[in-house]
Amino acid sequence: VSERERAVIAGIAAWAEGDLRRAADIHLHMAERWPTDLVSAKICQFHQLNAGDFAGMRRCTTALLRAQPDDGHVLGMHAFALEQTGDALGAERAGRRASETVDNPWAHHAVAHVLDTGGHAAEGRAWMRAHAPAWDRCSSFMYTHNWWHAALFEIALGDRAAALALLDARIWGVRKDCCQDQVNAVSLLIRFELLGVDVGERWHDLAPHLERRIEDRANAFLDLHYAYGLARAGRDAAVGRQLDGLKRHARAGDLHQRTLREAVTTAAEGMVAHARGAHARSARCLDAVRGAVPGFGGSLTQRRLFDLVREDGAARAAAGRTTQLAGAGPC
Repeated sequence: VSERERAVIAGIAAWAEGDLRRAADIHLHMAERWPTDLVSAKICQFHQLNAGDFAGMRRCTTALLRAQPDDGHVLGMHAFALEQTGDALGAERAGRRASETVDNPWAHHAVAHVLDTGGHAAEGRAWMRAHAPAWDRCSSFMYTHNWWHAALFEIALGDRAAALALLDARIWGVRKDCCQDQVNAVSLLIRFELLGVDVGERWHDLAPHLERRIEDRANAFLDLHYAYGLARAGRDAAVGRQLDGLKRHARAGDLHQRTLREAVTTAAEGMVAHARGAHARSARCLDAVRGAVPGFGGSLTQRRLFDLVREDGAARAAAGRTTQLAGAGPC
């Protein structure tokens, strides 16, 4: 095999062994050595996003851009990296240029991030509606995730009924066994309930699919969504198994891994506490790990959910509307 092929094999092997930092480093080296290998670069960006390494994402796509400055797929990846590192103007330019070059759902997604962060909900809704036909050919993740962004714009514009309709028609139910579809649904249901929207039996529809995932521990961002959804559905035994598993997982690995996993366990306890109505405990747990949240994975827009839950818990606790559960001590 060639040197590049050996690098691909090494990167995938490191991923399979759970050494995601090494996997990301290998694929980053590949992006700089072989910048036309966009599959490898996409894997690199995937690992970096899950680790909160946004500067690394930008370094990766900058290398691609030097080799292929007009490639729409490269521009779409670069736009997302720019947005995650705070360059909203550059991200919007790259994303719009990418969308003019190819009908690129990832570029549509990057521009949605910019418009959401900038508070341009009406423009965001129009942007997503204009590009939505291109998503029909996507995997369930990209399809449902772009519609998830569209639903966030509807919520921001105050049209909760439209957002709920998108959840039912475009986000949940496309592929219920896909973890990304599951967290899109959990995230929206939490946001609806924080706004006082009655979501009916939707938590119970999600729960069986979430329960099958609790031993995965592939990504902290996903784990926190599973924990909240299971707690809201009253699946207490499953929640207990998941928390026990996270605690065991936190005792393994090197110092960096153990520190992060301990923070994930604390955050999961905070999410579960909020779902059960123990708002003061929830706020304490989530506040204790605020600095670790970027390492959990997920984008800036996705991770905003943890701030919303923490702030809601703190506000409800301060107002005296908290339920103290038996054994719900400090984190």
